[in-house]
Amino acid sequence: MKLGRRPCQPTVRNLDYAHERVESWSDRMYCWNCGTKLPDHANYCEHCGSSRHGPSVGRAASETSKVVKQAVDQGVAALDKAIKAAEPHLRTAAKAASDAADELAKAARPAAERAAKSTRKAADATARRVKPAVARGAEAVEKGARRVKERAKKP
Repeated sequence: MKLGRRPCQPTVRNLDYAHERVESWSDRMYCWNCGTKLPDHANYCEHCGSSRHGPSVGRAASETSKVVKQAVDQGVAALDKAIKAAEPHLRTAAKAASDAADELAKAARPAAERAAKSTRKAADATARRVKPAVARGAEAVEKGARRVKERAKKP
């Protein structure tokens, strides 16, 4: 195994050489827009006028923004169209649901009234049955209270 620097480690000399290679490669570049071979050290294409380095970041961002805005606008328009198309059907469905709820309430009303009437009857019957027992209990409590008072009076 050989010790020392690995060839991939950057050095000042390697970086200078890499820079020279990129410059010499870019000198032989072709226009990104029209494909015309660019002359040495030209900043713009002589054929179409495009920058040697392609569109600027600002222009690319602007173009991206335009495309995104257009996509959003198209999406919103499609949703608006779908909502308008569905609206009559939704109104019909809502009306049908409301009518069905009204019919259900009408049908349930007699049953609810019968349930209330039978509950009232059961409560009255229970009160009638319990009343004598409650009265006897009250009498017993009164009798016990009188005894306590009499014993309390005795010295």
